[in-house]
Amino acid sequence: MIQEKLSIKKRYLDQFFDLVNQLSPENLSCDGEISNAEAQRKSGKLMKAWKRLERQVGRTVSEEEVWGLFFTRQIFTEEHR
Repeated sequence: MIQEKLSIKKRYLDQFFDLVNQLSPENLSCDGEISNAEAQRKSGKLMKAWKRLERQVGRTVSEEEVWGLFFTRQIFTEEHR
C-alpha cells in the first residue's frame, strides 16, 4: 500500500492535485460566471481525465488520498530543507 502511494506521489500527484483544484466548486463554476450545464460538462471532462489517470495508476484514487499525499510531500520537503 505504501509503495502504491509513493508511485502516485512520484508520477501522478501533480496531475491529480491539478484536477482536485479544477474540480473545486469555485473553479468548476468559474465563480458563478458559467451556467450549471456548462459546469456539469466541465466536471464530466475533468472526471474523465481523473479516470484516465486512475487507469495509469492501476487503481482508484480518492480526493482525500491526493490531499493526504500532497500534505505529506509538503511536510517531507520542509523537514529536509
